[in-house]
Amino acid sequence: MDDYLVVFNSRKNAEGSNRNNLTYHFDWSQMEECDYTFSFNMICENNTLDGTSLIQVHLDLGATTFAFETSPTNYANRTLFIGTLRANSFGNGVGNTHTFLQTSDTDNGHIHIKGKPTNQNPRVIVLDGAGAPYVDDAGAELGHYILTLKLERLYNS
Repeated sequence: MDDYLVVFNSRKNAEGSNRNNLTYHFDWSQMEECDYTFSFNMICENNTLDGTSLIQVHLDLGATTFAFETSPTNYANRTLFIGTLRANSFGNGVGNTHTFLQTSDTDNGHIHIKGKPTNQNPRVIVLDGAGAPYVDDAGAELGHYILTLKLERLYNS
């Protein structure tokens, strides 16, 4: 098998009282010891949004990722950032519009990790554009979500 799929369901988390910072339990020993790339899909239940919110997703897998972000003092800091979510709306717009957050593996790039994940307590963290815990436009926490992580083996690692 070349690919692995791990589902993080906010209703099946191990620790955390706010959905923008939940810890899960997972045994990574199911996977071979090699390098991987990963991508993710995520969909969240309704939130009150105006469509302009910037939402970041971070994931602590306990592996060395080749994801970096800039800062004012150092130009290549490793990060737990894995991508962003976008707001989608549906309904008739007459008090009957629902907005939810989502992303697909084509919206965000693939990330290379050195070796398989090792954190038996992976944590999903959702932040706003400024890096603060995410809340929607009405001040409510993130709706329940399902984040599907796809890991693909790299044979030449």
